Amino acid sequence: MNIAPAAIDSRLAGERPERAGKVLVVSFALFLVAALPVLFVKIPPFEDYPNHLARIFVIAQDGNDPVLSKFYSIDWKIIPNLAMDLAVPPLARITGVFWAGKIFILAILALMMSGVQAVHFALFRRLSMGPAVAVLFFYNYNLSLGLVNYLFGVGLALWGFAAWIALRRSSPALRLSISLGFVVALFICHLAAVGLYGLAIFSFEVWRLLRSARSTGAEEGLFSEIGVLVLPFLAVPALLAAGPTGKFASAGGHWVVSSKGRGLWYILKTFYYAHDIAFGVLIAVCIIWAWRHRLFRLHPAGWIVLACAVPLYLALPASVMSATHVDDRLPIGFLFILLSLIVWEFSESRRQRAFVIAVAMLGIWRIAGVGIAFARMNDTVAQLEQSELLIPPGSKILVATGRTNSAYFGMQELFAEAIILRSSLVSVVFAHKAQQVLVVKAPYDSIARLDEVVDLTVAELIEPSLRTAEAPHSRIYWSNWAVDYDYLYVAGGAAEPNPAPDRLSLLYRTGDFQLYKVNHSS
Repeated sequence: MNIAPAAIDSRLAGERPERAGKVLVVSFALFLVAALPVLFVKIPPFEDYPNHLARIFVIAQDGNDPVLSKFYSIDWKIIPNLAMDLAVPPLARITGVFWAGKIFILAILALMMSGVQAVHFALFRRLSMGPAVAVLFFYNYNLSLGLVNYLFGVGLALWGFAAWIALRRSSPALRLSISLGFVVALFICHLAAVGLYGLAIFSFEVWRLLRSARSTGAEEGLFSEIGVLVLPFLAVPALLAAGPTGKFASAGGHWVVSSKGRGLWYILKTFYYAHDIAFGVLIAVCIIWAWRHRLFRLHPAGWIVLACAVPLYLALPASVMSATHVDDRLPIGFLFILLSLIVWEFSESRRQRAFVIAVAMLGIWRIAGVGIAFARMNDTVAQLEQSELLIPPGSKILVATGRTNSAYFGMQELFAEAIILRSSLVSVVFAHKAQQVLVVKAPYDSIARLDEVVDLTVAELIEPSLRTAEAPHSRIYWSNWAVDYDYLYVAGGAAEPNPAPDRLSLLYRTGDFQLYKVNHSS
């Protein structure tokens, strides 16, 4: 069957070509506004991001720092978590690791925005203001958690979907090769990104098949088309078998009912509940108003995406193999696919102007809240760097969570910055053998968290049996902490008490953390 991916509304063909320039200008302006919070802080406050950045720094050093090399090495392997590891270190050698990391974050935002537009263009053969609505959802809780490889994969999956649509009339061999390339690239980003790409192209092909059945009653070359669709995904089990991730398949997963609602909330959630709820209410009001006035409709393939995504989301466990947040990270990916499949009714210029104004106002509301959080947390980063000047290079640092809460989001992982600035061993470094290429060398691997996912608390620091009682199979890497470590960071409020006055001397205190020196002579 040779049905072109034409628009479903003939009025779209009447759009003036010069409008494309306006679309690009408006889209770029919205992107720049959304990028401001990232540009004006040293470390964007995304929970896992500082830890990822520390690993990038070690990779970029390539063994040239003898102090750092005492603790860490790099073991390249095939794992579905390599996007940042491959893309950022070469850039970090030119710009420095902090700017290189921010460029990667901006690349994620650019991929998501341009990917939505690319799918829309492939379907309808024109640029539209509609996909600019993607800017409203750049900042979501998945980004706040620092799931940067997955989100990079979301943007890449959108481009893969656009390529699948655009090449639909090309030879099966070419389409299979291009699709295989995207599957491999998406595997490098994250397994969930492969799933999003598969869901998108499967839904599109089901729509084509149904449309063909109605128009001609038969589909020519059906088995050939199934081969082009399915064969590229056979690379996934092969890649899993070639790396360490597949060995964790026996670990299984667990299904959590609460994560289903949580994943939807993650689309709206950023840093301030009241602000995020207000944003959600405004979005809901705008959607209802626009729907009642018939300003948009969903491409039929979008309804198939929904029909597949809902049961898939409900069925998926919260963790698979060694990965967590498996199900609750998916709604944001589903959303961007659906945004690319929306047809906006801009037959009148005033409708287009009203749409742009609405998106701009909602975007400013969203970015303002994010910007306030970024600015506040940037002060904590500056204080942390002052405290790190008190730590000699090559020190061994233990990290624990206090009895009170830190205002900084992801404070535990922020301490990994000492790897960059002080060439130190930090206990919370990400070095899971199925998820990262970073290796903590012996004998220091015995005092690093590695694959332990539960944060250490100061109560457990003083009484290790508290951890073994709660999780008997936990690895007590801090059992001899007063001998193994040189310094202790505690994430907690300013009133946090010294957890062991006889063994620890306070060096630095703020409202978010405390730094103690371990007194080895005690």
